[in-house]
Amino acid sequence: MSNVEVRCVETGRIFPSIKKAGDWASSGKWGYSSITQALSGLQAKAHGYRWSYVDPMYVERMSLHRRSNSWLYKQVRCVETGQVFERVADGEIWAGSKSKKPGTNLTHALKHQGGKYLGYSWEYTNETPVREYFPPNITDFLTRNVTEGRSRRGSDHLRKWVVLSKEKNGKVVCSIEGKSYPTILIDCAHIRPFKECADHDKYHRDSCLPISMWMHKLYDYGWFKIQKNGTIKVLKEGWKPLDKLDGEAIHGWRKENARFTV
Repeated sequence: MSNVEVRCVETGRIFPSIKKAGDWASSGKWGYSSITQALSGLQAKAHGYRWSYVDPMYVERMSLHRRSNSWLYKQVRCVETGQVFERVADGEIWAGSKSKKPGTNLTHALKHQGGKYLGYSWEYTNETPVREYFPPNITDFLTRNVTEGRSRRGSDHLRKWVVLSKEKNGKVVCSIEGKSYPTILIDCAHIRPFKECADHDKYHRDSCLPISMWMHKLYDYGWFKIQKNGTIKVLKEGWKPLDKLDGEAIHGWRKENARFTV
């Protein structure tokens, strides 16, 4: 279990690892498992509490790691019971594995042993599950400054919803240009300036759009505006790649985004 610091939102207590947090919150052997799910945004709470990483950029770094280890994050099914597990590791733990690196043994069995492991038959589902993400209401526990270093608290959860949830093959479509770029080049851009948003809207999922770094910079400097009908209005002409976007529709625009326009 990685020694990454996590925080219990309600109590403010910081734990040196998810395992330690699980031991504190639950008497069960796998108490940390549901905390991991909550930290990933796949459930709202774990053991009656909300959780967050102390390091706001940890989720971003983990997304890069998971893309390089995607074989651990495939859905698997136990043939005998029909039960589906979101990750290979979850299935291996359920079967009773004592491995310190759950997921590796079952993956090996699926690849080299016909899917036979710990008395069960296993198979990949070849499905990409669509699961609701619960971005925590970060403003509930902002008692000090809103920022930590260069990254605002809560930005990791917001980026997960706005940017990472739209990632395909390591790329995300820029809402302004309609072109796909490597995820690292896509910003989670506020439609209305962050400082002008009400506290309960600063981390609202509809307050932002995935926008390329360069278009984000032009937007911040007033080269164009986003209108309530979800179209682009160019305010400063002179750069052809931007000029041709005047009047074009925002890609992925939702009617809920409209209330954040200026």
